[in-house]
Amino acid sequence: METAEERSRGLMFRKSLPQNQGMLFLFDKSGQHRFWMKNMNFPLDIIWIDQEKRVAQISKNVQPCMDLCEDIISGSKVMFALETNAGFIDKYKINLQDKVKF
Repeated sequence: METAEERSRGLMFRKSLPQNQGMLFLFDKSGQHRFWMKNMNFPLDIIWIDQEKRVAQISKNVQPCMDLCEDIISGSKVMFALETNAGFIDKYKINLQDKVKF
């Protein structure tokens, strides 16, 4: 996602996400970033990636929200976030500090 508006919309309102695909978010600078699950129709795994392209944090099975939605926060400085279908992290055995290629 390139613009603030695109990042804010993310995967909102989509019915599904194809298996083994995701949405990669590129932030302008490294920092603590946050998402929410407002108007989502399915749960996600979020892989938070630092500027060295290492997994900095993982958020598993984040559930959709329609009204009062809590932020999902990276917790550490990240440059990228990858949203995937829930279960992706466990399926591919993704761990903290794993190197990511893209």
